[in-house]
Amino acid sequence: MASKTRVLVVDDHAVVRSSLIRLINEEPDLVVCGEAEDERQALAATEKLQPDVAVVDWSLRVKDASELIATLRQQHPQIPVLVLSVHEEQYYAGPAIRAGARGYVMKQEATEKIITAIRCVATGQTWLSNQAASAVSTTSPDEWPADKVALLKTLTEAETDALKLIANGYSSSRIAELLGLRLKDFNTLRENLRTKLRLSSTAELFQTAPRWLAEAHRIEHKS
Repeated sequence: MASKTRVLVVDDHAVVRSSLIRLINEEPDLVVCGEAEDERQALAATEKLQPDVAVVDWSLRVKDASELIATLRQQHPQIPVLVLSVHEEQYYAGPAIRAGARGYVMKQEATEKIITAIRCVATGQTWLSNQAASAVSTTSPDEWPADKVALLKTLTEAETDALKLIANGYSSSRIAELLGLRLKDFNTLRENLRTKLRLSSTAELFQTAPRWLAEAHRIEHKS
């Protein structure tokens, strides 16, 4: 085991986590040394196990993994993080890299590519697809109009939480459940969010939420 690259797997879905662990353990040079389902467990496991690389799902329960990645980067700078996600690279690779991740790979990719990404990040390199690399390199503060930045800063904590969940692809009923709201109350919150962002429809809110969230992350990590 000492000669193998030791991997910590962080994912809040038990079935996905189990499948990924099995996939990694089948490789002759990789071994899973631990697993976690949320930020608290991930930080504790990292401190105890000191893995060679952490593979982290971008969506952890009701929040994204940006805070976890940033904390890992600060507390354990020698441990690279690879984000494994179902969310589009063009929107989320940038925030992940800015948070401190060394790579971003889609869960839909072929098994071989995921394993290659783990090996790449574990050796200190950066792993991004051509599309993700392009999105990261072309993201600039000047590309986002100042008036839109100002709109984001008017959101309440509850509206920001709703935006994150919408961007992560949850349905209205599931978001209401996660936020502890009645569906009717969430619909009101969602309408307030749409109005503040000056969007013409709920459909436009759901379509553009990932881009709004990506910009919110940029502002957060810049400040």
